[in-house]
Amino acid sequence: MAKAEKSTKNNTAVRTHDSQRQAEKASGGEITNGTVKAAESGNNEAEKETFIYIGPTIRAGALKTNAMMIGTKDEVKNYLGDILEDIPQAERLLVTADRLADSKKRVKEKGTLLNKYYNEVSSLDHEKRRNK
Repeated sequence: MAKAEKSTKNNTAVRTHDSQRQAEKASGGEITNGTVKAAESGNNEAEKETFIYIGPTIRAGALKTNAMMIGTKDEVKNYLGDILEDIPQAERLLVTADRLADSKKRVKEKGTLLNKYYNEVSSLDHEKRRNK
């Protein structure tokens, strides 16, 4: 995909901190259960969720630990398309804001699924970098 197309797609599909601030203003400063009302394009009816990536930084910083994305699950997956194509387990490490605290604990606990995904993502990223 051309850089201009990707830039446009990235700017419209998923908004990060600026959109969260706009959404907070539009909703009177309250965000509940990790959802925010969309405060862009005049479409205040669509609900977006806040997703946080709790996995290791991968693809030389293309996706960093604690990266926050606001959008629908499909928009976030589309935004991360190339990364998720290479390392599909990274999708399992996208959690909603309301599950963040519990998920961060579980990702560190040996034997949990989140810990397994974290280790797989780390290994796959390391392997792909080594093979390039």
